[in-house]
Parts: sequence; C-alpha cells; structure tokens
Amino acid sequence: MVLILISFNHAHPILSENGEIDGVNYEFNQVDSCYSFRGSFVLQAELDCLISILYDFKHLPNVLLDAKSIILIQQGENWYDAGYTFKKFFLTNESVMQVILLRSFSLRMNPYTARR
Repeated sequence: MVLILISFNHAHPILSENGEIDGVNYEFNQVDSCYSFRGSFVLQAELDCLISILYDFKHLPNVLLDAKSIILIQQGENWYDAGYTFKKFFLTNESVMQVILLRSFSLRMNPYTARR
C-alpha cells in the first residue's frame, strides 16, 4: 500500500468527511481556512518505479495538475521543498510543501504555509 499524506496540525475540524471512491480511501478535514487530505490506495507496481513517480520532483506537475507554477526551493538526500501557485479568477494561493521519502518507503507531503 502506498500512502500519500498531506497533514496540518489542528485540533477541531469544522468539516470532516471520509469514505472510499474507486478504491481510494480518503479523509478530508477543514479547520478555519486550512484544509487537510489523507488518501490511500493499493497499486501493483515495481517499488523503485512507484517511488520515482510519486517522489521525484520532475513528476510533481503530474500530481498538481491545476498549479500555475511549481518551483523547487531546496532539496536534500531524501526530501525537497517545492513552492506552487494556484490562480482562479482574482484569487491566488501560494503554498510551500515539503516532500519526504521516509526509510519505511512511505511518502509524506507537508504543506508549510498558504497565503491568499
């Protein structure tokens, strides 16, 4: 099982929903203007190929399809920070996300900040 985790640290969600759609188990929470999503799904693939597709920065545009810009801010041996921007009409959202490849072969994506 591959787990993609995007997490925020908030205690009391305003909106919370979880379920399963087409083999993807998900949990969605909203706290004020912060959102978190956690999803898991099962894949049959070679581990090295899967890690490359999910972790490698060059594949991030295939994950963040609606992002207007995606930049690599900095990176280390098993992590990187990426900035991305979404624009819709007159609204702009700029976020920074840290992607970490853990030794247990799980992938964690941690958004740092979001500005409106």
